[in-house]
Amino acid sequence: MPCSSSEIGVGKTQTQTTVKEIEDILRRWESGERSDKKYVKPRAGYNDFDKLTWERFTMARAKNTPVSDRMNKLTTVKVLLSSNS
Repeated sequence: MPCSSSEIGVGKTQTQTTVKEIEDILRRWESGERSDKKYVKPRAGYNDFDKLTWERFTMARAKNTPVSDRMNKLTTVKVLLSSNS
């Protein structure tokens, strides 16, 4: 027997989100999708930034220079901004 969201003490949005997640799980199960497959988050379009940040970090560490995350990111942003102008 179905009951309303207020009877169980949850909001309508939470209920709808849960229903959509259950439907998605059932759809994937019925289609035979592998259960051991990890969820892959879609990446934002910052691949150039990530690559340049990693390159700058590895170059600095190869010289045994201490590098903070904030300093590396700021330097990378400066390089990207100067290359775009």
